[in-house]
Amino acid sequence: MDTQSNDELIRENGWVIDPNTGEVIGVYGWLEKGVVESEQDLWILQKKMLDVDSLIIGERAQLKRIQEMCEKRIKALESRRSWMELKYGVTATEVARELLPRNKKTYTSPYGEITFRSSRAKIKFTNQEAAVAWAKCYQPDAIKIAESVLVSKLSTQSVNDLTTYEGIRPDGCEITPEQEVVKFVGLKEPTPNED
Repeated sequence: MDTQSNDELIRENGWVIDPNTGEVIGVYGWLEKGVVESEQDLWILQKKMLDVDSLIIGERAQLKRIQEMCEKRIKALESRRSWMELKYGVTATEVARELLPRNKKTYTSPYGEITFRSSRAKIKFTNQEAAVAWAKCYQPDAIKIAESVLVSKLSTQSVNDLTTYEGIRPDGCEITPEQEVVKFVGLKEPTPNED
Protein backbone atom coordinates (compact mmCIF):
# COMPACT_ATOMS: atom_id res chain seq x y z
CA MET A 1 0.00 0.00 0.00
CA ASP A 2 1.54 3.29 -1.02
CA THR A 3 -0.04 6.33 0.67
CA GLN A 4 0.80 9.95 0.15
CA SER A 5 -0.23 13.13 2.00
CA ASN A 6 -3.75 13.46 3.42
CA ASP A 7 -5.27 14.92 0.24
CA GLU A 8 -3.65 12.55 -2.27
CA LEU A 9 -5.57 9.48 -3.38
CA ILE A 10 -4.74 6.12 -1.83
CA ARG A 11 -3.86 3.30 -4.22
CA GLU A 12 -4.25 -0.13 -2.61
CA ASN A 13 -4.57 -3.61 -4.16
CA GLY A 14 -6.11 -2.31 -7.39
CA TRP A 15 -8.42 0.21 -5.69
CA VAL A 16 -8.27 4.00 -5.70
CA ILE A 17 -9.57 5.32 -2.38
CA ASP A 18 -10.48 8.85 -1.27
CA PRO A 19 -8.33 9.50 1.84
CA ASN A 20 -10.94 11.80 3.40
CA THR A 21 -13.95 9.48 3.15
CA GLY A 22 -12.42 6.02 2.76
CA GLU A 23 -14.74 5.45 -0.23
CA VAL A 24 -13.63 3.62 -3.36
CA ILE A 25 -13.58 6.11 -6.23
CA GLY A 26 -11.87 4.06 -8.92
CA VAL A 27 -9.63 1.15 -9.83
CA TYR A 28 -6.21 0.65 -11.35
CA GLY A 29 -4.67 -2.36 -13.04
CA TRP A 30 -8.03 -3.81 -14.09
CA LEU A 31 -11.00 -2.50 -16.12
CA GLU A 32 -9.17 0.81 -16.57
CA LYS A 33 -11.77 1.97 -19.13
CA GLY A 34 -14.47 1.82 -16.46
CA VAL A 35 -16.78 -0.42 -18.50
CA VAL A 36 -17.21 -4.11 -19.25
CA GLU A 37 -16.80 -4.59 -23.02
CA SER A 38 -16.04 -8.27 -23.49
CA GLU A 39 -16.28 -11.68 -21.90
CA GLN A 40 -12.68 -11.28 -20.71
CA ASP A 41 -13.66 -8.03 -18.94
CA LEU A 42 -16.68 -9.81 -17.45
CA TRP A 43 -14.45 -12.57 -16.10
CA ILE A 44 -12.04 -10.01 -14.64
CA LEU A 45 -14.97 -8.32 -12.90
CA GLN A 46 -16.37 -11.62 -11.62
CA LYS A 47 -12.94 -12.67 -10.30
CA LYS A 48 -12.58 -9.36 -8.47
CA MET A 49 -16.09 -9.82 -6.99
CA LEU A 50 -15.12 -13.37 -5.94
CA ASP A 51 -11.99 -12.01 -4.23
CA VAL A 52 -14.04 -9.42 -2.33
CA ASP A 53 -16.72 -12.02 -1.45
CA SER A 54 -14.04 -14.23 0.10
CA LEU A 55 -12.74 -11.30 2.15
CA ILE A 56 -16.29 -10.55 3.35
CA ILE A 57 -16.85 -14.17 4.38
CA GLY A 58 -13.51 -14.19 6.21
CA GLU A 59 -14.37 -10.99 8.09
CA ARG A 60 -17.81 -12.35 9.03
CA ALA A 61 -16.27 -15.59 10.30
CA GLN A 62 -13.78 -13.61 12.36
CA LEU A 63 -16.55 -11.38 13.74
CA LYS A 64 -18.65 -14.44 14.61
CA ARG A 65 -15.75 -16.03 16.49
CA ILE A 66 -15.00 -12.81 18.38
CA GLN A 67 -18.68 -12.53 19.33
CA GLU A 68 -18.71 -16.15 20.54
CA MET A 69 -15.66 -15.55 22.72
CA CYS A 70 -17.10 -12.32 24.13
CA GLU A 71 -20.40 -14.08 24.89
CA LYS A 72 -18.48 -16.79 26.73
CA ARG A 73 -16.64 -14.20 28.85
CA ILE A 74 -19.88 -12.31 29.51
CA LYS A 75 -21.58 -15.52 30.71
CA ALA A 76 -18.69 -16.18 33.11
CA LEU A 77 -18.94 -12.62 34.46
CA GLU A 78 -22.74 -12.86 34.77
CA SER A 79 -22.28 -16.08 36.72
CA ARG A 80 -19.96 -14.30 39.15
CA ARG A 81 -22.43 -11.43 39.47
CA SER A 82 -25.32 -13.82 40.16
CA TRP A 83 -23.27 -15.69 42.75
CA MET A 84 -22.51 -12.44 44.62
CA GLU A 85 -26.16 -11.45 44.66
CA LEU A 86 -27.26 -14.91 45.84
CA LYS A 87 -24.55 -15.10 48.51
CA TYR A 88 -24.78 -11.55 49.89
CA GLY A 89 -28.06 -10.12 48.56
CA VAL A 90 -30.26 -10.70 51.63
CA THR A 91 -27.83 -9.29 54.20
CA ALA A 92 -26.74 -6.44 51.88
CA THR A 93 -30.41 -5.48 51.40
CA GLU A 94 -30.93 -5.36 55.17
CA VAL A 95 -27.86 -3.15 55.71
CA ALA A 96 -28.79 -0.83 52.81
CA ARG A 97 -32.37 -0.52 54.10
CA GLU A 98 -31.03 0.51 57.53
CA LEU A 99 -28.75 3.10 55.90
CA LEU A 100 -31.52 4.65 53.75
CA PRO A 101 -31.84 8.40 54.30
CA ARG A 102 -35.17 9.39 55.84
CA ASN A 103 -38.07 9.31 53.32
CA LYS A 104 -35.77 8.09 50.53
CA LYS A 105 -35.98 4.89 48.51
CA THR A 106 -32.40 4.78 47.20
CA TYR A 107 -29.18 4.04 49.03
CA THR A 108 -26.17 5.57 47.25
CA SER A 109 -22.50 4.73 47.70
CA PRO A 110 -19.43 5.64 45.66
CA TYR A 111 -19.90 2.32 43.81
CA GLY A 112 -23.54 2.44 42.84
CA GLU A 113 -27.09 2.50 44.11
CA ILE A 114 -29.50 0.11 45.75
CA THR A 115 -33.08 1.08 44.99
CA PHE A 116 -36.20 0.01 46.83
CA ARG A 117 -39.35 0.19 44.72
CA SER A 118 -42.73 -1.48 44.83
CA SER A 119 -44.08 -2.84 41.59
CA ARG A 120 -47.74 -3.15 40.81
CA ALA A 121 -49.33 -6.55 40.33
CA LYS A 122 -49.37 -7.61 36.66
CA ILE A 123 -51.83 -9.70 34.72
CA LYS A 124 -50.93 -12.00 31.84
CA PHE A 125 -53.49 -14.21 30.11
CA THR A 126 -52.07 -17.50 28.86
CA ASN A 127 -55.44 -18.93 27.81
CA GLN A 128 -56.86 -16.31 25.45
CA GLU A 129 -60.13 -18.17 24.91
CA ALA A 130 -60.90 -18.26 28.65
CA ALA A 131 -59.76 -14.64 29.03
CA VAL A 132 -62.09 -13.45 26.25
CA ALA A 133 -65.02 -15.40 27.77
CA TRP A 134 -64.34 -13.75 31.13
CA ALA A 135 -64.02 -10.28 29.56
CA LYS A 136 -67.29 -10.66 27.63
CA CYS A 137 -69.08 -10.92 30.98
CA TYR A 138 -67.10 -8.47 33.12
CA GLN A 139 -65.16 -6.08 30.86
CA PRO A 140 -66.41 -6.18 27.23
CA ASP A 141 -64.61 -2.95 26.29
CA ALA A 142 -61.27 -4.69 26.97
CA ILE A 143 -61.75 -7.14 24.08
CA LYS A 144 -59.63 -6.41 21.01
CA ILE A 145 -60.90 -7.39 17.58
CA ALA A 146 -58.49 -7.08 14.67
CA GLU A 147 -59.16 -7.92 11.03
CA SER A 148 -56.66 -7.85 8.18
CA VAL A 149 -56.25 -9.26 4.69
CA LEU A 150 -53.82 -12.11 4.12
CA VAL A 151 -52.29 -11.36 0.73
CA SER A 152 -51.04 -14.95 0.52
CA LYS A 153 -54.67 -16.15 0.52
CA LEU A 154 -55.75 -13.95 -2.44
CA SER A 155 -56.57 -15.88 -5.59
CA THR A 156 -54.37 -15.50 -8.65
CA GLN A 157 -57.27 -13.74 -10.39
CA SER A 158 -57.61 -11.18 -7.56
CA VAL A 159 -53.87 -10.52 -7.57
CA ASN A 160 -53.89 -10.04 -11.36
CA ASP A 161 -56.90 -7.71 -11.17
CA LEU A 162 -55.43 -5.61 -8.34
CA THR A 163 -52.07 -5.25 -10.09
CA THR A 164 -53.64 -4.48 -13.47
CA TYR A 165 -56.69 -2.28 -12.76
CA GLU A 166 -56.08 0.75 -10.59
CA GLY A 167 -59.80 1.57 -10.40
CA ILE A 168 -60.67 -1.55 -8.38
CA ARG A 169 -57.94 -1.12 -5.73
CA PRO A 170 -59.22 -0.25 -2.27
CA ASP A 171 -57.63 2.68 -0.41
CA GLY A 172 -54.29 1.69 1.07
CA CYS A 173 -53.56 -0.96 -1.56
CA GLU A 174 -50.03 -0.33 -2.80
CA ILE A 175 -48.55 -2.18 -5.76
CA THR A 176 -44.84 -2.82 -6.21
CA PRO A 177 -44.37 -3.43 -9.91
CA GLU A 178 -42.76 -6.64 -11.13
CA GLN A 179 -39.07 -6.13 -11.77
CA GLU A 180 -36.05 -8.10 -12.82
CA VAL A 181 -33.46 -8.62 -10.10
CA VAL A 182 -29.88 -9.22 -11.16
CA LYS A 183 -27.47 -10.57 -8.57
CA PHE A 184 -23.79 -11.30 -9.06
CA VAL A 185 -22.88 -14.45 -7.11
CA GLY A 186 -19.29 -15.45 -6.55
CA LEU A 187 -18.70 -17.18 -3.26
CA LYS A 188 -21.70 -18.37 -1.33
CA GLU A 189 -21.62 -18.03 2.43
CA PRO A 190 -22.25 -21.27 4.25
CA THR A 191 -25.68 -21.59 5.75
CA PRO A 192 -25.80 -21.86 9.57
CA ASN A 193 -26.14 -25.68 9.25
CA GLU A 194 -22.90 -25.93 7.23
CA ASP A 195 -20.71 -24.32 9.95
